[in-house]
Amino acid sequence: MTDGLRPGDREYDADGRSNRETNRDTRRGSDHGRVDSGAGSGSGTSSSTNTSTSSRSPSDPAAAFAHQAQTEYGDAIDRLVAFGDAVQNDRPAHASVELLVGLAEDALDDEIERQLESLGDSIGIEHGIVVSVYVIPAKRFESQPNHPLIQQALAEGQTYV
Repeated sequence: MTDGLRPGDREYDADGRSNRETNRDTRRGSDHGRVDSGAGSGSGTSSSTNTSTSSRSPSDPAAAFAHQAQTEYGDAIDRLVAFGDAVQNDRPAHASVELLVGLAEDALDDEIERQLESLGDSIGIEHGIVVSVYVIPAKRFESQPNHPLIQQALAEGQTYV
């Protein structure tokens, strides 16, 4: 079916079930850590982390992602480069941020990859833009420097780690 919005489109939340504004309002009072705006007193353990992220850089989703990812995953992240039109201060109606995350060899794990992608979805919802997270082994930055995605990220992007 090609008509209408689909999961993954801007107007859907990370679950693909509802309009992002409606869902954001619903979650504000809940304890869903990463999407909590800090307005409530949710008991989620990452609520305070997200509150500082949101208050520190409300208009910069790449910085918000980088801060929260480093807080939660620390040494597991060897490289983090943000690129895309929103990073280049070119915010068209459908702005996007792409994040290339290089994980340390001992941290390569499907669960961490899913969590980073979920964090990207949450940051995208908060900031009203599309956030794409690509997780690769950190050593690939050196072993495949001519890979188009790595070249684009390093040429256009901002390095956080």
